[in-house]
Amino acid sequence: MTKEEERQLREAERRALQAQINPHFLYNTLYTIKAIAKLHGEEQILTVSTELGRLLRNAIDSSDDIIPLGDSFNLVNSYLTIQKIRFPLKLKTVINIDDTIRSVQAPKLIIQPFVENAVTHGLEPKRENWLLKITVFRRDMKIIILIQDNGVGFALKTMEIDNIKRQHIGIENVRRRLYLFYGGDASLKVTSKPGCGTVVRIILPDKEEQRECSI
Repeated sequence: MTKEEERQLREAERRALQAQINPHFLYNTLYTIKAIAKLHGEEQILTVSTELGRLLRNAIDSSDDIIPLGDSFNLVNSYLTIQKIRFPLKLKTVINIDDTIRSVQAPKLIIQPFVENAVTHGLEPKRENWLLKITVFRRDMKIIILIQDNGVGFALKTMEIDNIKRQHIGIENVRRRLYLFYGGDASLKVTSKPGCGTVVRIILPDKEEQRECSI
């Protein structure tokens, strides 16, 4: 066997292994872990595998780009449940959501990326206790979504290049999808200051309320 043939064989093996590690395989593996954890009474492992399975199932399912906001908040809750197990003494969350908003249809994954950014880039670098607040309410025919943290904050000029790329790709992705779905009727604003945390404000048109009020 020549060196080129050996290289091609190694490449074929690598691709075959990579093909096995797909989301469905990972989800099935998580289901196995969940079953074992339940059998042995490992509650934290059971909780983490259950919530991670929900997140992964949503990632696998590409059939619906538009989902009820309530489903988006459920995914956020799954993510935060895992983080609270990782950081049980540090992470505190305050979540206030108008339950009448849960049925409103909106693009999926417009909230979770900012919650993940808050934990990973805002709170994890902070030594003191962490606070993450999510507030969702109606005002003036609009739906207001606020995601606030008391993390380290940032100034664009002092952010590391990798963090700029990761965070701003996510921000622009959400901004673009909001525009495609709502046109100019939705807005997204991120404000932050070093040492003072970050606030994300997403404003959506309240289409359900408009239908209810129409004659």
